[in-house]
This record gives sequence, C-alpha cells and structure tokens, in this order.
Amino acid sequence: MFSKVTLDSGINKDSFLVCGYPTGEKDLTGYTAYEKFLDKLDYGDEICVHADVYTYGEGEYVDADINELAYMNKRAEADPSFLSDHCSFVEDTDFFVLITCREMFSIRL
Repeated sequence: MFSKVTLDSGINKDSFLVCGYPTGEKDLTGYTAYEKFLDKLDYGDEICVHADVYTYGEGEYVDADINELAYMNKRAEADPSFLSDHCSFVEDTDFFVLITCREMFSIRL
C-alpha cells in the first residue's frame, strides 16, 4: 500500500508518493519532498493534505517499502496514467498540518 500525497498551502502545491496510508504530519516527516515544501512556508501557515491510497498487486494490504515506492515513482513518472491504470484505488483522506514552532525550528536548522 502506498499513497499519492498532494500538499497545498494556498500558494504552493506539490505531489509525491509515500509508503502506506498517511493520517497526519508524522507520516510525512522524513520525506525530502515534504521537507522542501516546508522550507517555503512561514510560522502559522496551514497545509491542506490530500492522499489517494493505492495498492499494487494482489493479497493483503502491506505498506510498500522504500524500494517499492521508488519503483512506483519511476513507473508513474514514465506513464502519468500508471496509478489509475495499473494500481487499485483504496480510498482517499484529507487532513491539515499547521506550521508551529517545532516545524519551523526543525526545518530552519
């Protein structure tokens, strides 16, 4: 299982793939795309996060590992319809991240 995450601050917007099913900021921390997105924000900014959750293959749901995620990313870059044509959509989810002192401190170091 993996997700296509779309971040929207109202000014900036970016999408990238993550392992598993993100439900909060802790599930995005550590991804380079997320950290670079945070660099563009200020204290008090809010990020709207939308995630489309997918599976690839058959069987029980297991979170994709980083190597599987790299494979999915490569396929999606080569074929923009890869996710819709070759993966199974599970569901989507939305949540917000408010940029606090903790996030500002960690991204400014």
